[in-house]
Amino acid sequence: MADRRTFLKIGAAASLAPVAAGGAGLAGAAAAPRRVVTDAVFDERFETCRAVAERLAAEGVRLQAIRGDVTELWLKRLDATWRHPAGALAGVTDANALFVLERLAWDRRLRVVYRAEAPAPAEAIAAWSASVSKALLKGGAWSVSAAPEPVHSSFGGADASLQAWVIAPMVEVA
Repeated sequence: MADRRTFLKIGAAASLAPVAAGGAGLAGAAAAPRRVVTDAVFDERFETCRAVAERLAAEGVRLQAIRGDVTELWLKRLDATWRHPAGALAGVTDANALFVLERLAWDRRLRVVYRAEAPAPAEAIAAWSASVSKALLKGGAWSVSAAPEPVHSSFGGADASLQAWVIAPMVEVA
């Protein structure tokens, strides 16, 4: 018998299937534009964030560093950029910064389409940063199943509660 967690995972995966398929599986739906990561935000206070940012920069993604507070990023860059978004924004920040960016994104018809929490054991951080960098660069094929399995418990230390994420325009269904 399926427990509540399994039921919720199946429901979430099913609701994101059209997004993961680019809208191709919907009757009468137009093909969704490919959402490409062009910019990334990272919290320079954390070694894990810096490691992922280095990998993204090597792939040509423009980086924007923050130190926990997204106010300057919003005022100088995102407010104007998100009025007519051309691509997806990736990031590796703490959960608080993601929360604020997600709320601001909703006003511009943008949504978090990918999210993965950093693993608890410090030894797993290098592998996680490599896999999450690849996932962030997938180019529109993000889904719950694309995310490395998140660990839902917080861990101590300097990199507590870090999230990798992608915010992208909503897929329009005709």
